[in-house]
Amino acid sequence: MTITYDEFARVDIRVGTVVEVRGGIAEEGAAIEPDNADVRYALGLYLVRKHDYSEALDLLRRAHELMPDNARYAYVYAVALNSSGAAGDALALLEQTQGSTRRTAMS
Repeated sequence: MTITYDEFARVDIRVGTVVEVRGGIAEEGAAIEPDNADVRYALGLYLVRKHDYSEALDLLRRAHELMPDNARYAYVYAVALNSSGAAGDALALLEQTQGSTRRTAMS
């Protein structure tokens, strides 16, 4: 059975031990593959779900930098920005992503 890095972040917060184990696996993946956007995103999403926005920001920023056309990465990064008090940055990111997504779809 193969589990993607994204699936590590898809856990139910009510199952605390699973959250911690899967978060640990994502942290190991980030250490092994520091330039893997999926790993950065998965760990960032995990931290957002734990409401640890300050820790999630660098991971999600890097995932977005590595894959700027991935709207899902941009959205979760914007959620973390907004939740950490940077609503203006979050809105700008979403507007930038919307424009980028439109250009990509029209190409």
